[in-house]
Amino acid sequence: MNDLRSSIRNILKNVFLWIAFLTLSLSVLGCGGSSASIKAVLQRDHALAQKIQSPYDYSGSGSLDEYMDCSAQTIFWYVNEARKFDTNSVPADFAVAYREHLAAWENHGQIVMNHPVFGTFTSNFFEGFVRGLMGDLTGGAFEKEALFNNWAAQVDRSNQKISSTWRDVENCALKYGVNISE
Repeated sequence: MNDLRSSIRNILKNVFLWIAFLTLSLSVLGCGGSSASIKAVLQRDHALAQKIQSPYDYSGSGSLDEYMDCSAQTIFWYVNEARKFDTNSVPADFAVAYREHLAAWENHGQIVMNHPVFGTFTSNFFEGFVRGLMGDLTGGAFEKEALFNNWAAQVDRSNQKISSTWRDVENCALKYGVNISE
């Protein structure tokens, strides 16, 4: 009788362990409703992107500096709104890929915000004139060009990071049967 009870306990213990293992595995792998959850996150992301599509409804003074600042604020708005999405019901690897994509956008916003000061034609002319009077024959043109080229290279790298993180989001979604292009 004791042997029978012991055998039943061992069987139940093994069954319980298998159920616990399968439950944990399925939750880690994100089975059960994951494609619908992924679609919901992607649809909300698409709706946010549509709001800022044009590229940034800008109606400021017309200075490039103001436009860049407005662009950075728009990027930060998008990231903040997208981070509000509930990603608890999506698979963990998708949530990580999406968060990395948002981090790439946030980094891009920081780079845009830290743009070199472009100034207006008049301010650049007077600055160059004064620098020329002080012995800088180029009026600071080479320095400004180097600053701009460095910043433009940072923008290019951040754009590449955004593209690569979005590909990761797409690939992860495809893994769960969600085609983003649909």
